[in-house]
Amino acid sequence: MNTSSQQLQKWLQEIFGTESIPQYEVNDTTVCLLTDMMHAYYEQSFYMKQISEDNQQKIQEYSAEAERLERLLQSVGLSELSPQTTVHLRNLSSTAVTLDLKQPTTSSYLLGLTAFAQERRRTAAERRTEKALSSELLQKTTEALHRLQCLQQYDKLNIIRLAADSEKMLLGF
Repeated sequence: MNTSSQQLQKWLQEIFGTESIPQYEVNDTTVCLLTDMMHAYYEQSFYMKQISEDNQQKIQEYSAEAERLERLLQSVGLSELSPQTTVHLRNLSSTAVTLDLKQPTTSSYLLGLTAFAQERRRTAAERRTEKALSSELLQKTTEALHRLQCLQQYDKLNIIRLAADSEKMLLGF
């Protein structure tokens, strides 16, 4: 078993865990598809880890900002907000979340990279499909040319045979 097959087997064991890995036909096509899936899985895992780390960092930043604002409010004597003000702030916050209002941040950049990676995988899959189609067309063209050459040889033999038959008939008269 080569290194690629070992990596693929390890990945399948990681995915299926304690369940048994379903049987599949081992040929170039299935191995290629599974390998592509494995790479896409690891790539997405990497991006998800980056986004998760970015979210953890944002949680820390927002907590620090909340503490700073609380100290600021206390320094001006507004440490306790009225229930009505708290309701208005919550409504404003939920509206911002609903409208997906945000500033350009690292997470937007990571989401853009994820979209780019997905587009790259889609393009690679289309390229493989086009390559397979081109190979099939090339094979059919080669076969058609071979048949054409055989027919041309057959026609030449028939012409020679007809010429010989015609010559025999003329000599026979």
